Amino acid sequence: MARSGSVEEQLAVLAELGRRPLDEAAIVTVRRLLGAKSCNVVARAARLVGERELSGLEEALEQAFNRNMTDPIRRDPGCTAKIAIVEALDCLSSDRVSPFERAIRHRQLEPAWGQPVDTAARLRGVAALGLVRLGHPGLLYELPRLLADAEPETRALAARALGGTGRAAALPVLAFKIHLGDTDPAVLGECFASLLTMDPDPGLELAAEKLTAPDGGIAEAAAMALGESRLDEAFEPLVTALETTLDRERRRVLLLSLALLRRDRAVDHLVDLVADGRAAEAADAMAALRIYRDDTGLRTRLGDIVDRRADRELARAFAEAFGPGDPG
Repeated sequence: MARSGSVEEQLAVLAELGRRPLDEAAIVTVRRLLGAKSCNVVARAARLVGERELSGLEEALEQAFNRNMTDPIRRDPGCTAKIAIVEALDCLSSDRVSPFERAIRHRQLEPAWGQPVDTAARLRGVAALGLVRLGHPGLLYELPRLLADAEPETRALAARALGGTGRAAALPVLAFKIHLGDTDPAVLGECFASLLTMDPDPGLELAAEKLTAPDGGIAEAAAMALGESRLDEAFEPLVTALETTLDRERRRVLLLSLALLRRDRAVDHLVDLVADGRAAEAADAMAALRIYRDDTGLRTRLGDIVDRRADRELARAFAEAFGPGDPG
């Protein structure tokens, strides 16, 4: 049994608070536990503050952040508490800028097998998003630096934050990063997504250009960003790339991107491929349509095609995408 005041007991108290409405006494308890010695307890308390949007605890959160910035590797290994605190402050729309300013520059190199690991990668990115909300005047100097960060999670969140600024000056920075490339496709995906949100026309042009890039990671990031944009104008470049691409893996990405558009003509195009495409192409188009598995009308429509084609591979793809049973 956990002794009184132990970490296990404090976490149990917070878990119980998370399951019920919070009265004033409960908020006093959360405030007290934000001052706990354990970073895991502080992190759980901070997450509860953010989840329940418990206003009035901003000062306690900032004090907890400052404590965990002192001897941070010993006090807060993994940046567990600091990340949760900054996220909670952002959830509360706090105007306390100091924690965000400190967090965006923080690096925490912790011992590991081989090279030390920087556990503050997410912290820097989350702080960047918070400073975007605050309209911090130095952001357009801070964010390009984060876009060149050693950690991919930081770079991806920096790209998202650049899009969140809504500033025209962010556009060439994002475009330059796309042309420069990245070892992590998720970073480029965030760059494309930000461009397509901020300025769709040049974003569409650049993403369409990169659909045929020799680097498969860049091409996939461009395709997925176009699909997730849900822009009508993304349909044509995706179809054009599909018609000119022979590599099956790239085609699968393009098919899924068409499905993600969630536009009638994109769905119709995929259904036509199921109906009239070669066996492998039809099966891949069916797999892409899996995201519509709860659409009973589409299921019936595809089931009729499966019955007509009587193709074993297509029937298997239908069962995997839409569940077992009579396809029609």
